[in-house]
Amino acid sequence: KSHAAAYSFVAYQTAYLKCHYEKEYMASLLTSVLSNEDKVVKYTNECHALNIPVLMPSVNESIRDFKVTSQGIRFGLLAIKNLGEGVIEAVIKERTQGGPFTSYYDFCYRLYGKDFNKRALEGLIKSGALDNLGANRRQMLQSIDIIFDVIDAEKKGELSGQLSFFGEGILEEKREFTLPDVKELERKDLLLFEKESTGLYLSGHPMNNYEKYVRYIRSARINNIQNEEYNDGDRLTLVALISSLKVKTTKNNSQIANVVLEDITGTIDCVVFGKIFNEYKPLFKEGEVLKFTCRVSEREDRPIELLCERVEQVTVSEISASEKAVPKKLYIQIENIENPAMNSVKQILSEQRKHTDSDIPVYIFTKNDRKTLEAPKNMWVPLEKIASVFEKLVRILGENNIKITY
Repeated sequence: KSHAAAYSFVAYQTAYLKCHYEKEYMASLLTSVLSNEDKVVKYTNECHALNIPVLMPSVNESIRDFKVTSQGIRFGLLAIKNLGEGVIEAVIKERTQGGPFTSYYDFCYRLYGKDFNKRALEGLIKSGALDNLGANRRQMLQSIDIIFDVIDAEKKGELSGQLSFFGEGILEEKREFTLPDVKELERKDLLLFEKESTGLYLSGHPMNNYEKYVRYIRSARINNIQNEEYNDGDRLTLVALISSLKVKTTKNNSQIANVVLEDITGTIDCVVFGKIFNEYKPLFKEGEVLKFTCRVSEREDRPIELLCERVEQVTVSEISASEKAVPKKLYIQIENIENPAMNSVKQILSEQRKHTDSDIPVYIFTKNDRKTLEAPKNMWVPLEKIASVFEKLVRILGENNIKITY
C-alpha cells in the first residue's frame, strides 16, 4: 500500500505536468535520459506525437540540456557525441560575452584552444549545430584540417607580435579563409551523419518517404510490437530500415545474422537464421529499407525480438501505387461505446473542420457485442487530415485498433 500510494501520487503529478506544461515536461524528460540513446529516440517520437517540434541543435541557441523555446524544444549540446562539458561551457560563455557566432570561421576562431578539437568540430557539423553560419555541411567537413591550420598560424602570429607589411602593428584582420565550392551532401547522407553524431535523425527520418506505403500495406510498428500488442508466435509484416547488421558463423558453418531494424517509432532486434539469411543475403545491407515477414519471439528476461521468415525489396512501383491510393474508410475498434476512451476519440473526430462530400467515412466496431456502427457525418475525416487523425487515434487505442481501407 505504501508503494501504491507513493507511486500514484507521483503519477498524478507527472500527468498534470505533461498535460499543462507539455514542452517543459518533455524537455526535462529528454534531459534526464541524455545518456540513453533509445530513450532519447522514444521521447523525441513522443514530442512529435504531441506536435512539439524538436529543433536542431545550434551553437547560437542551444544550451547544455534540452531547452524550451517558443517554437518547440531545442536539442541539447550534451547529446552530441565527442562534445565534452568543457567545450559546451566554452561555447555558451563565448557567445554570452562576445555575441552570436557570425560564421563558420568566426566560431572556430573564437573557440580555438578551449578544449576544442577536430573531433568536437566534426560532431557539431554532422549534428547540424553549425547550419546557420553561412556554409553547408560538406563545405565545413572538407575544410576542418585547413581551418585549424589557418587559425593556428594566425594565433602564433598574434602571439609573436607579427607586424603588417606597413609596420602598423599587429594585424587586426583575420587571415583570408575560403570555403571549398561544393554542393551540400545528399539528404540520406545528412541524416546518416545526424544519426552518427547524436544517435537519432534530427531533420527527418529515412523512413518518412515510406509512411504512406506503411499504412497502405498495414505494416506493423516497432513501438506496438515492444508494447506487447502482439503475442508470442504472431506473424507480422514490418517495413523497416536495417540500422546495423552482425553476421556470425555457427559450429556447423551456418551463418546467423543479428539485425537491428528501425522505423520512425523505434528499434528492435531481429534474428535471421542460416537458410533464410543465405536466401536473401544480397538484400541485407545497412541503411537498406526492406519489407520483412517475421514472427514475434517473447522469452522471459529478454526483450521482445523478431524471427525473420522472408525478406522483400520495396519497389518504386509499390511506393507509387500507395501514394496514389485514396483512403476509403476509417475503422476504429473498441470494447464498447461506453469505454472512457470514446470521449477522446469523439473529440479528435469532431475537431476536424471544413467537412465535404469527399470526407472519409468512419466506422466503429465494438468488440463486446461485435457490431459495426457508422459515425455521424460530422465526425467523418477530411482527406487531407487522415494522416494526422490516424496518428492521434493510434496514440489512444493502439495501432491494432485503427485501420484505413483503400
